[in-house]
Amino acid sequence: MPEYTANMGLYKPNINDAIGIASSMADNFTLIDSKLGNALKNKNNVTYTTLGERLDEELTTLEDVKSSVDDMKHRQANLFSYDGYLRMIAHRGNPHAAPENTLAAIRKAIDLGYWAVEFDVQLTSDNHWVLMHDSTIDRTSNGTGTVRAMTLAQLRNYDYGSKWGSYTWGGQTVTPYAGEPIPTLEEVLKLCRMGQIVPLIEVKKGGGAEYIDVEIESLVNLIKKWNMVEKCAVLAFDYVHLENLREYNSDIVVGYLSSSLTQDVIDKAKSLKNAFLNIKYDAILDPDNAELVQQIRNENIPLAAYTVNNSTDLRKLVDLGVKAITTDYIPVGRGL
Repeated sequence: MPEYTANMGLYKPNINDAIGIASSMADNFTLIDSKLGNALKNKNNVTYTTLGERLDEELTTLEDVKSSVDDMKHRQANLFSYDGYLRMIAHRGNPHAAPENTLAAIRKAIDLGYWAVEFDVQLTSDNHWVLMHDSTIDRTSNGTGTVRAMTLAQLRNYDYGSKWGSYTWGGQTVTPYAGEPIPTLEEVLKLCRMGQIVPLIEVKKGGGAEYIDVEIESLVNLIKKWNMVEKCAVLAFDYVHLENLREYNSDIVVGYLSSSLTQDVIDKAKSLKNAFLNIKYDAILDPDNAELVQQIRNENIPLAAYTVNNSTDLRKLVDLGVKAITTDYIPVGRGL
């Protein structure tokens, strides 16, 4: 007769007893079915055909929950929380009130009550992040040259305020921003902290190649130094820069910039996690993109629009679910 194996609760057949083998196998299957009976039911008393079927479904549920928790963990409330408020962003500071991408322009944005200030950064040849939109300093200064080919000291030799303009007062010509220097990102982050305004840092590669990993890491380290990880966002048209940033930090909000709205653009933003879309406003208003805009709303992807200088367009964009507006001068303050 088959032996009873106590430690496993199953029968061990006698190899010389064919009948014993058959009977013990049948007994074992009965025992296994009995032991698995409760395992085939979940807490809602749903019975599955096999244990594998139950485990597959519970694993899928677990993965869905983990994904939702990850999204909640990385979503920063002070940026694009679902509170019904419209975020107004000052483009390059406030270029109608002061020279673009200067400390003076950012102070104006703070004074006017904008929720955030957007500005452009590039890396100098001696590895300082400075504010500049164009690849050269020709348009905005009294000098000439490519930002990424110059040192900070060289860039600081020039005046970035006089070209903004002058006016006559009391028979005298006044140039209010004469001598305005090119600011470093570190100076701007300090000002943003003091002024309680959210910095939106747009990475520009200017006239150079894409930034390598250690250069993006230096940007992340500056943000950490000023304790702005959860109080800023990094923007770029170049997806690779945002992808590289994600290698170093998952908590910094990123904004994927695009002049067009396509499925590929949406998919890339989603893949970055803790990200929002920042799309040129006319692409959002284009009737041909209505289904994509609705998809963005259905999937709760935060959507921002640039650069909006018309209040009629602003109202249309808000109706389409846009959460933030970048503008040169629409005078709307924080949280309105």
